[in-house]
Amino acid sequence: MRRSMQCITIFVAAIFCAFVCTMSGSSRCGCLEEPATGSKRRERYCRPHLVPKSERHKRRDCICRQGLVRNSWGDCITNKECTSCKCHPNKDFNVCARACPVLCNEPIRTSCSKECVFGCDCPPGFVRDPKKKRNRCVKAANCALRCPSHSKFQFCVSTCAPK
Repeated sequence: MRRSMQCITIFVAAIFCAFVCTMSGSSRCGCLEEPATGSKRRERYCRPHLVPKSERHKRRDCICRQGLVRNSWGDCITNKECTSCKCHPNKDFNVCARACPVLCNEPIRTSCSKECVFGCDCPPGFVRDPKKKRNRCVKAANCALRCPSHSKFQFCVSTCAPK
């Protein structure tokens, strides 16, 4: 049942985006964004402490529409989605998280589904630490790296296209 509700929600959001983009006439802003009135403006973020300072203070031509805020991945999300993660330290709402999250001191699973999962997730630069209560997100740089001799730990570089 939950899976079908997720599919319906994503379908409705896609239809809404297509309609809003067509009606707004602005092709330079995303579907859930609007042009900043007057001059460039700073964005409202869901979890500003999880966003790099340079990104937080950036002045933008396009900002999230009224009632939406930007998440750590740069997507516009609803206030309800934003507040759903407030009780999880260092987590933010992600509209397209990995089905198999990256864990501290564990290899990145390659057999994981490519399917998007939405919900509370560790923001960029953070990973889940299974040793912490409720898989709390910690800075990836703070993971105690253990490698076999004659090897070196290297963080994986994303293969996703930049936004």
